[in-house]
Amino acid sequence: MKVQAMKWLGVFGLLFGNLGIAAEIPMYFQTATPPVVVFNPPAKSPLALANEAFLVKYGAEYGVLGTTAGIQGQLVVLVNDMQIASNLWAKMVGAGDAYNGLNGGMFRYADYSTPVYSDWRFVGRIQIPENNIGRLVLLNGTPAVRGFLVVMDNQCVFSKAAVETINNVPVQATQLISSQKVGYTGIGYEHLVNGGAGALLSSILVTMGVHHPSGPWNQICPVDIYIRH
Repeated sequence: MKVQAMKWLGVFGLLFGNLGIAAEIPMYFQTATPPVVVFNPPAKSPLALANEAFLVKYGAEYGVLGTTAGIQGQLVVLVNDMQIASNLWAKMVGAGDAYNGLNGGMFRYADYSTPVYSDWRFVGRIQIPENNIGRLVLLNGTPAVRGFLVVMDNQCVFSKAAVETINNVPVQATQLISSQKVGYTGIGYEHLVNGGAGALLSSILVTMGVHHPSGPWNQICPVDIYIRH
């Protein structure tokens, strides 16, 4: 099955924030049916900071209906299907934002600071089958790339992204810092390169997860990639 291709503008701007690791909080997933009540935890509380950080980074994920508080102050993510929760949890663990503790799941959250405006330049589209890695080769690797945006249909299961540098120069691990709805059915994942300092890149790698774990379909997702210098 092939997800319908989406048309994106070659250059566009999005509002994103700078995120810094601050603390962690217990979390779990729970199924719900829409509409769900908007969750407003006490301002500046750890739960409020965790809730805001989660929504900035993962609130645009397909199947996420909202958030609420658990009986013991946990962050509860409301989803319409537990398979979506499983995919999202794997993504959060892979990004370093969550881990399985002795008493359940833990979310490493960050404070959301002043938004900044970013201009993005479209560099290419790659077709990636589920459970596979796609590579976009970047020509003329200068100037340094400080960040990139991976855009796809919201039903595609994004797993992670990474970069390859020119001459294999060591850099910090690629960091997913936010997600944003794009158009009617799209979602964009913003990443920092080398902690935001940037690097000369030879390629960008995107790994897709499995959308149909028990079915015969092999979903192929068109993935658009934008960069900023």
